[in-house]
Amino acid sequence: MPIKMPKKQGDNPSAEEFIAGATAAPPSPATAQAPPEELPWRHPRVREDLRVQVNAKLPEKLMIQRDWLAARLRIKKQDILEIALRSWVMEELHKLGLHEE
Repeated sequence: MPIKMPKKQGDNPSAEEFIAGATAAPPSPATAQAPPEELPWRHPRVREDLRVQVNAKLPEKLMIQRDWLAARLRIKKQDILEIALRSWVMEELHKLGLHEE
């Protein structure tokens, strides 16, 4: 089967032809919203009671500050990390127009 080349339309297509050939730009990640059923944390098998171990390299000064606050406020170190991370995640989801149920 031979391949057909598109017809030449000259150097300057009309405005209507140009618009008809245009495609929509993909949405930017900041404005794109996934349907609720596609958000992985809403999957029925995701458990709120399951704890996941995280290993991360963090600045020593930050960890010393966290340790000092944990002792002063009598809060477990891992709870401080969870509070801080949860706050950041909720803020970013809010910016994307997603709200936790």
